[in-house]
Amino acid sequence: MAGSGHRDVNLPPSTWHRAGGFLAEFGEWLRALGFTTWTVDKEPGNHLTNFWLYATIESTSPAKSRVQFGATQFAKVNPCTHAYARAKGNYLATAVGLLQNFIDQVWTFEEQAVAPGEITTMPAAQQEDWDQWDVPDMRQYRCPTSGRVWWSNDDSTSWLMPDASGVRSVCGNWLAYQDEEAGVWWCDESSRQLFFLAAA
Repeated sequence: MAGSGHRDVNLPPSTWHRAGGFLAEFGEWLRALGFTTWTVDKEPGNHLTNFWLYATIESTSPAKSRVQFGATQFAKVNPCTHAYARAKGNYLATAVGLLQNFIDQVWTFEEQAVAPGEITTMPAAQQEDWDQWDVPDMRQYRCPTSGRVWWSNDDSTSWLMPDASGVRSVCGNWLAYQDEEAGVWWCDESSRQLFFLAAA
């Protein structure tokens, strides 16, 4: 990709044993968010997969906003097993942000997956002063191809996508709760955020 920049994003060492599946899972996540993706075969080498993953950041400018993603353990370039993005201009920052969000909110937490359960009535932190928690203003979005629903604020710093059970989010630490007064609502205790579906 002529004129493009390149940035690495390291994978947590605890996930290196399954790094060969990183690009495929990242591509699935991007498609669930509504991005157009495709793969291009590559020659054998230091990469963790035999393909590169491509995505279009803006559908109105597909060529200009095209991003190439890869994953490698090529120690001469970076001693850590890592993913990388190659893109033009400001699209590189967007691509790196997507990689980092996936690693932080999805990829790493797959190690700590909990079996689906029923929606509970109140999180462990019910003794906390709820007025001190952040309540981000998030809007609902729906992927036109998969039909998956997610909520996000305007700058994508807070967002959640319910998993198949509807109890937890596939990204971040959001868990669903229910009570008679608020109905179904979501809580991320690690970031002290609350999200009420009724207000969405």
